[in-house]
Amino acid sequence: MAATTVIAAGGMLGTATSASATVDPPSDGWDHTWYTTDGHGRVQVEEYGDLIDLCDMNADGKYPEAVINAFDGLGEIIDSFTLDAKGGSGSCAVSSASQGGVHNIPEGTTVDVSIWLMSGKTNENVGEYINDH
Repeated sequence: MAATTVIAAGGMLGTATSASATVDPPSDGWDHTWYTTDGHGRVQVEEYGDLIDLCDMNADGKYPEAVINAFDGLGEIIDSFTLDAKGGSGSCAVSSASQGGVHNIPEGTTVDVSIWLMSGKTNENVGEYINDH
């Protein structure tokens, strides 16, 4: 299993693991789902446990990347990390609060999720949610 090193605002380091398959969905379904504009990359969020699942949905030679930014009440970035699903179609990268550090997103923060395909940051889509559970 490969790992991606990420640098957070304030210099904190975190890692996200890549896997060959997606994680099991929560029993009540994902809280949020966003796709690249062409549908070839997908990111899903379960707020409880800060579970974030990024997957490559198509064998097109490009891999999805997602940047997760958490903001304080003043709109300043307090945590940030990147996930990459580089293993080809069906591969995923997963982050969860159990990894600690930047992956444990503070309750009540606004979270921006940007997803695109590499190379060239094509087919970008951006979503936002309040991490409230």
